Amino acid sequence: MTKQEVIENAWKSLIDVEVFEDYITSEGFIEKEVIPSVLCDFEICHSQGKKFVRPKTLMGISDNNGWTKIETENDLPKVAGDYLFNHKYGDRPHRDVYFHPNEDLKFTLVECFSHWRPIIQILNPLY
Repeated sequence: MTKQEVIENAWKSLIDVEVFEDYITSEGFIEKEVIPSVLCDFEICHSQGKKFVRPKTLMGISDNNGWTKIETENDLPKVAGDYLFNHKYGDRPHRDVYFHPNEDLKFTLVECFSHWRPIIQILNPLY
């Protein structure tokens, strides 16, 4: 599914999106004045003196919740490190993989996985 399809589906689940599709930004926001007054399912954002809203389900759409979509080898990580890879098929869990960009593993990763994200180490508190 593409980013645009996710945005359209989120809006369609709440209102008749076709009335407003010319107003929807690339991040899923529309200006508050053009939507109904029921805002319980919406995130509100203020920018340049205007109010914008979008469905709460689109929070994280700007960076795909930290995941990078894999369509070609060029989409794979450029730096060696630990990554989570999301399987393309079935409901198998994420795999924790050490990836090195020079390995012959690239083709297999493109064929088997749909997305990746770095594993971020959570540091212990200092005090």
